[in-house]
Amino acid sequence: MEPTTSSKAWKSWQDGVVEAITQQFGGMFLGITRSDVDWETWRWLHEQGRSPSSAVAHAFLTER
Repeated sequence: MEPTTSSKAWKSWQDGVVEAITQQFGGMFLGITRSDVDWETWRWLHEQGRSPSSAVAHAFLTER
């Protein structure tokens, strides 16, 4: 079965979040993968239309 566009977007967004976490906090989260994240707690940020880096900034309270 072919993934839907929305599920592809969700997975792409997840990959972006993992990349943003690694870039911003790599020293603290060595080797983090998508399976390490509780995505149900992040989904609302995706549904708000936040970019992965914006979602990470919000989640880790580093927004300016």
